[in-house]
Amino acid sequence: MLFGVYSPCTHLHASSHDLAGKGANIAAMWKYATILFAALALFFALRPTTLEAQQGSNSLVFVNTAELFRAHPAGQAAAEVQQRARDELNQLAESLSPLAQKISSGQPLSAEERDSYDLLRRSIESTEERYRQEFEQAAAPAQADIQAAIDAVAQENSYNIIMDGNVAGQAGIGLVVYAEEGLDITPLVVRRIR
Repeated sequence: MLFGVYSPCTHLHASSHDLAGKGANIAAMWKYATILFAALALFFALRPTTLEAQQGSNSLVFVNTAELFRAHPAGQAAAEVQQRARDELNQLAESLSPLAQKISSGQPLSAEERDSYDLLRRSIESTEERYRQEFEQAAAPAQADIQAAIDAVAQENSYNIIMDGNVAGQAGIGLVVYAEEGLDITPLVVRRIR
């Protein structure tokens, strides 16, 4: 599982009559992956460490986990896997599109078209699963290194809480409504993972 949560590809299974849903789900995979990386930092930053650390000064900083992931060689490899997945899934979705449009308009499919439609749907599902597994394998070293770097920087600088700035400030989530300039420690963590 990616960062202790399920993979960005797990929500890509749309109904067999919803090609638009497939396209939206492919796009959602990328948005979800970014949010997932951000959630990693938030999860580990908010977990209790020791009673002494919780009683010390309240030092809260921010990090951009998506940037950290892009900076790590394994993160770059995982991004290449994502790009290959996007390309292949888009091709499959384009092949499925005429049949899905025909179904949406209420036109019946011939037996050959139905077989083709079912085969394409299964191909999309198996391709999503294959790339999900490949992505998780490619991303695993980055996940471990990023967490270790965040932990080390937090301990060295006595940070009590490290939040992902992208998630914390996202519209709709609004975990942080104000933050002083200079609280982004992403460059410190990037130096650790390179």
